[in-house]
Amino acid sequence: MITQESLMGFRPKPARVTSTPGTRVSTRGRPRASFPLSPSASALFSILESAGDVMYTHDGAGNFTWVNAAAERFSGYGRGELLDMNILDLLVSEQASAVQERWAQRSAGELPAPFTAEVIVKDGSRRTLEVGHCVISDDGQSASILSIGRDVTKHLRAERALRESEERFRAFVEQSSDLLALLDEQGKVIYQSQSITPHLGYTPEELIGRSCFDFVHPEDLETALVGFRQGLEDPGKGNAIVLRLQHKLGHWKSFEAVSSSYVVGGRKAGLLASFRNVGDRLEAEIELRSSEERYRQLFQRNLAGVFLSRLGGGLLDCNDSFAHIFGYESREQMIRLADFNPYYAPEERERYVARLKREKALTNFEMKLRRRDGSEVWVLENVTLLEDEDAAMIQGTLVDITERKRAEQALAESESKFRALAETATTSILIHNGRGFLYSNEAAQKVCGYSSEELREMMPMDLVHPDQREMMHQRQAERLAGDTSMQRYELHLLHEDGEDRWLDCSTTAIQFAGEGAILATAFEITDRKHAEQLQSALYRISDCANSVEDLEHLYKALHQIIGELMYAQNLYIALLNETGDYLHFPYYVDENRVSTTGRSLGRGITEFVLQTGKPLLAGPEKMRALQESGEIQQSGPRCLDWLGVPLRQGNKVFGVIALQSYDANIRYRERDKEILTYVSQHISIALVRKRQEEALRVSEARHRSLVESAVYGMYRSTLDGRFLDVNPALVQMLGYSSAEELLAVDMARAVYADPDQRAAVIQAYNESGRLGTCELRWKRKDGHQIIVRLSGTPFKNERGETLGFDMIAEDISERRTLEEQLRQSQKMEAVGRLAGGIAHDFNNLLTVIKGYSELVLDDLDNADPLRHEVDEIKKAADRAASLTRQLLAFSRQQVLAPKVLDLNLVVHNMDKLLHRLLGEDVDLFTVLEPGLGRVKADPGQVEQVIMNLAVNARDAMPQGGKLTIETANADLDEGYVREHAAVKPGRYVMIAVSDNGTGMPEKVKSRIFEPFFTTKEVGKGTGLGLSTVYGIIKQSGGYIWVYSEVGRGSTFKVYLPRVDSPADIPLSRSLQPARHGSETVLLVEDEEGVRSLMRQVLHKHGYNVLEARHGGEALLMCERHQGKIDMLLTDVVLQQMSGRELAQRLLKLRPEMKVLYVSGYADDAIVHHGVLTAGMAFLQKPFTTEAFARKIRYVLDGPRQLVGAHD
Repeated sequence: MITQESLMGFRPKPARVTSTPGTRVSTRGRPRASFPLSPSASALFSILESAGDVMYTHDGAGNFTWVNAAAERFSGYGRGELLDMNILDLLVSEQASAVQERWAQRSAGELPAPFTAEVIVKDGSRRTLEVGHCVISDDGQSASILSIGRDVTKHLRAERALRESEERFRAFVEQSSDLLALLDEQGKVIYQSQSITPHLGYTPEELIGRSCFDFVHPEDLETALVGFRQGLEDPGKGNAIVLRLQHKLGHWKSFEAVSSSYVVGGRKAGLLASFRNVGDRLEAEIELRSSEERYRQLFQRNLAGVFLSRLGGGLLDCNDSFAHIFGYESREQMIRLADFNPYYAPEERERYVARLKREKALTNFEMKLRRRDGSEVWVLENVTLLEDEDAAMIQGTLVDITERKRAEQALAESESKFRALAETATTSILIHNGRGFLYSNEAAQKVCGYSSEELREMMPMDLVHPDQREMMHQRQAERLAGDTSMQRYELHLLHEDGEDRWLDCSTTAIQFAGEGAILATAFEITDRKHAEQLQSALYRISDCANSVEDLEHLYKALHQIIGELMYAQNLYIALLNETGDYLHFPYYVDENRVSTTGRSLGRGITEFVLQTGKPLLAGPEKMRALQESGEIQQSGPRCLDWLGVPLRQGNKVFGVIALQSYDANIRYRERDKEILTYVSQHISIALVRKRQEEALRVSEARHRSLVESAVYGMYRSTLDGRFLDVNPALVQMLGYSSAEELLAVDMARAVYADPDQRAAVIQAYNESGRLGTCELRWKRKDGHQIIVRLSGTPFKNERGETLGFDMIAEDISERRTLEEQLRQSQKMEAVGRLAGGIAHDFNNLLTVIKGYSELVLDDLDNADPLRHEVDEIKKAADRAASLTRQLLAFSRQQVLAPKVLDLNLVVHNMDKLLHRLLGEDVDLFTVLEPGLGRVKADPGQVEQVIMNLAVNARDAMPQGGKLTIETANADLDEGYVREHAAVKPGRYVMIAVSDNGTGMPEKVKSRIFEPFFTTKEVGKGTGLGLSTVYGIIKQSGGYIWVYSEVGRGSTFKVYLPRVDSPADIPLSRSLQPARHGSETVLLVEDEEGVRSLMRQVLHKHGYNVLEARHGGEALLMCERHQGKIDMLLTDVVLQQMSGRELAQRLLKLRPEMKVLYVSGYADDAIVHHGVLTAGMAFLQKPFTTEAFARKIRYVLDGPRQLVGAHD
C-alpha cells in the first residue's frame, strides 16, 4: 500500500493500491466518470484527493489520467482542463527533454528519480514543484506511477534572498581587522577572512583544510584544545582565551580568541572563532604571572583574584582582589561573613563542579557570576582541582572582565548600527566587480536614479559619462588587479533621467562574495560643478571677444562654450538687420538642415522670441499650442525641443540664440533655459563689440575702387556676403538698373542660386589661403539663373587680416547649357542602345515562353488542373513583353506605323479615358488651339505619351489638383535652338501637360528620362514611363522639355514636326482565326528555341517546313530542294549574312517566293528608324502563335513584297 513515507518524504518506494473482489481501480487510460470502488480503495482515493500535496498520474505519453484537488489549486486549471493536457504543456521548454528521459525510464520498468520542475501555471507565472514518485499496482495486473509534488516556490525565493543577504554582509566581515574563522568539529579551517594576511602573513587559501592547532604555540596547545572542546559542548556560548599563533615567517604573536559553536540544521556544525591581536596586553599579563611565580607568598598584592575553596563549597582563602571582585571591602570581611554565593542558581555550581571533576582544570573559562549586591560580574577563571585522600579543593584565579564584555557587547551593537547606518546614510555606497553592481544603499540608488534591482543588471560604465570612461576603465583595472590604496576623484555620472550629475567619489579594493570588488563612497557635488562651469564659461566668452579674429571664429567659439554647458549639437544665431525687417543667420549648425542665410521677418518661432523679448522653451505641446493660436508658423525641420533666448544691446533686442533637439533621449529643461539666459547677456556684449569692429574694417576697405571699364563683371565683397563696389558690367550681367540697387542686396540671398556655394568658396579659401577659379550658379534680378566663372584675390588690412574679396565674374551660361544638353543627349543615346540590345535578347526568350505556353494551352482541356498554371506563365510572359516594348520605345527601336494625326482629335478622343485614369481628385482642363497643324506619328504611341505624362502628373498630386493639356502651333527659331541642344529650327506642333503638384528638384529633373529611374516606393513604379515617352518622341523626330520647381508643379512640352498633309482616316479590320495551309516554308532562325517553336506552329497549321540555322545553310537547302518554296521566313539578324541579304540572294533563285521578316528589334535595314517600308512584311517578337499563323497566311495570300531598299 502507499505509505506516508512515500507520499510525504519524496523517497519513492514500491506501493500497491488494493481493491475488494469485483471492483477494479483503474490506473490506466484517462477516466472522466466515477465508477464503483471498494471501501478501502475509496478511502485511499479520498485521502489522495484531500491531500495537501499535488498528486497526479499520467500515461506513458505524459497525458494526465488523474489529478487531485491540490493539483487544481496549484495550477489554476480545472480538473477537466488538466485531463485534456499533457505534462509538457505546463513545464518550461528547457525541462522537456529531462522529463521525456524519465518517461523512457518508466517504459523500461524503472522508477523515475525525483526532480524539481519549473511549472507555468494558468495565470502565466512560474512556480517550482519538487516531484517524487511511487508505484501503484492493481493486484499485480497493471501498474502506474503516482507522482507527488510539493510547492517549494516560496522556499526557493527565500533561499535566494538569504544568499543575497549573506553576500551583502560578507563584505563587512572581510573588512574587519579581527581574524574571523570557521572551524569544523575536528578543528580544520573551512573559512578564513582576508584579515589573516596582514597579521600572520598567510593567505586564506593557505589555511583552508589545515588544522588550526598547527599554528598554536606548544605551551598554549592544551588551552586551545580545552577551549575548542568547551565551545563545541556549549553551543551559543562564547569562550575567550589568549593564544600565541605562529607567523608565516616563524615568530609568534599573541591573540585573544573568542569562540562559539554554531548550529546548522539542528546540529553542531563547528566553531566560529574571532582572534584579536593582544600582543601588548599579553606581554603585561605574562610579566604579571612571572612576578607571581617569583613572589607567590605575596599573592595578596596580585591584582587578579586568587582563591582556595572546598570542592563541596566554602571559601578557604582569597586575596583582596578576589574580595573586591565580589563587592567585599577586604579578604577578611569576605571570609568572616561567610555569605559568599556567587552563583545565580544552584544548578550552575553543580554543572561547574561536574565539569571541573571531569577536566581537573579550567583555563581561561568565562563565567557570569553575581556580586554581593546582586549585580552581575563577568570573570575569566583559571582553576585547578586539588585532590588528596582527605579532601578536594579548588585553587585558581579570577580576572574581572566585565568591562571587556561590555565593550564587546557595545562593539556588536556598534556593528549592527553601522549596518543600519550604511542603509540610511546620506553618503552613497556602492560595491561592484567591474561587471555589475553587487550592493548599493538607498542614497546611491537615489543619486543614480535606479533601483537596487536595476543596478544589479547594469554595467558600472553605464553610469559613467563617455568623457570619463577611458579613465574609469584604467582605474577600475588597477583596483581589481590588487591596488588597495584609496583614491578620490570627481565622477561625471549619467542619471536615469538623462541629466548629468557630479560626485565626489572615493574608491578602494575589497573582497566581496569571494571575489575582488571595488567599494565606492560618494556624495553629490552637482551644484558646485555647475557653478564652476558657468563661471568658467563667462570668463571664456569675455576672453574670446578680445582674442578671436572675426565674427565667424567668435560664433564657433561661443558654440563650443555653450556645448560644454548643455546639449548644443544644433545651434544657430539669428540677427536683425539695421532696418529691423530682415533676419540674418550668420551662424547655423543643424543636423537636419545644411544652413540658411536669412529671410524677411515672418511668424516663425525665432521672430516670436524677438517680438516678446522673453526666453522660450518649447516642447511638442508648447509648439502645438503656439501654432494653433496663430502666434507662430512652422518653418524648417520639426524638432522635439526648441530653446531660444533674446540677445540685447541695452533695452533693444537685436537677435536670438537658439538650440534644437531632435532626439527623444535629449530634452531641454527649465534649468537649461536659465543657464542660456544668463550666458546670453555676456554673449550679447561680445557680439556687439565684434560687430562694431567688423563694421569699422568694412568702412576702411570701402574706398578701394574696381575697374569700371572691364568687360567682365568685377566687384568687391565682404566675408559675410555684402557688395562693397561693383562695375557696370556686373550690374548689366545681373539685370539691375543701377550699381546702387545692386549694392543694397545680400549676395548669398539675392545673387547666389544656392547660398551654400558661397559658403563653400569661403571654406575653400579658409582651408587653402587662396582663391582658385570656380564655376557656380548665380541668379539675375528677374530670377533667371546663370553660370559664372569666378576668380579673384582677397584684400586685407595692415595686419594681414582678410576683409573680403576682389572678384571677376564671367557669364558662361550659354556655353555650359549647350555642353550639358549634348552630354545628356549622348548619355541617353548610349543607354538607348543598351536597352535595345537587352530587349532583343529578352524578346527571343519571351517568344519561346509565350509560344510554348499557347501550344500547351491548346492541348489542354478547359477542366485540366494544369491549365491555370500554364495560363499564369503566359500572362507573366505578356507582362515581360510589355516591359521590353517600353525599352524598345525608349531606345527608338520599336516598329511604328505612322499616320497623319490631328492632336486635338487625339486628346478629345482620350477625354473619358483620362478622366477615369486621373480619378475624382484631379480636375482635367484642355486648352486646344483651333487650326492646329498636323503631325505624322503612330497614333497608339502618341496616346501612350499622353497617358504616361498624365499618370506622372497625377502621381505628383497625391492630394488632388489641376491637370492641363494644351496644344499650340510653335515655330522654333535660332534663339530657342541656341538654348536647347540638338533641336532643329522649324515648324512644330506643341502639346503640353501641366500640373500644380509637388514639382521636382534639379537633381531629379536631370534623370527623369533614364530607364528604371523612379522616386516612387518599391512596387509602385517600373521607372519606364517617362523613358518610354522620351523614346517615342525621339523616334518620331520630336523633342521633349520639362520645366519644374519644387512646390510649384511641372510642365512637359512635346514638340512634333508639323506636316501639311490631311489627317488619315482610321480603318477598322476584324480579325479572323488563322486558316491552315499546305505550302512549303523555308524557316531560317539561329535561335534553337525560337526555331523549334516556329516549326511546331507551322506543322500544326499544315505547312511543310525546311529548317536552316543560318544563311549559308538556307542557300544550300534552296539549291537542293526539288519542289516549290512558297515563303522565306527569316530572322533579320543572322550569322554569316543578314536576313535581308539572304532574301535578296534567294529571290534571284526563286523570284516567286514571298518573304516574311521577324526580329526582336528593328535597328537594321528592314526598319529605317522603326518605320516600315510600304509593302514589306514584318513580324515583331515576341508574338502569339495565333498572330504568327495569321501573319503567315496573310503573307502567302497577299502580293509579293519589297525585300529592301535595293530590291
